Amino acid sequence: MFGKFTKKAKELTQKHKLADDLRKTQAIATKKTAKVEPAPAARQVTEPNAIKRPAAPDPEEEPEIGDDVPKARAEWLKKARKGLDANASPEQLCELRDGMTKDELRSHLALLYRRHNRAASSLDARLRAEADTMLNAIVECRKRYLS
Repeated sequence: MFGKFTKKAKELTQKHKLADDLRKTQAIATKKTAKVEPAPAARQVTEPNAIKRPAAPDPEEEPEIGDDVPKARAEWLKKARKGLDANASPEQLCELRDGMTKDELRSHLALLYRRHNRAASSLDARLRAEADTMLNAIVECRKRYLS
């Protein structure tokens, strides 16, 4: 009984091998006869109605603080240019004020954490180092005031 099935399986395997060989031969033959045409040259835009976009700003260039910059962003830019004080306490780094309630502290530290946790994965090494310093200061403040 099993002899019939094994014989049939061998025949099918041979047919599949022959079919695969035939496909490979046909593929090789078409590759040899196919002509390779060069890719068309890139079309240059010389039309008078072409859209001209301004060049992207240089990431190394510092943005100017002018009238068109919102007040909060202008303050942030000034602080960012100044950098962090290496001798500042965690309270100074986190800008904690006297008289803040626990809820205010919690929300302020949560805001700082979100901001600097994103910056910790930045490609800019200076920004990553600053974020690491701030995250350590946030942890220290949480331990002191919220635990």
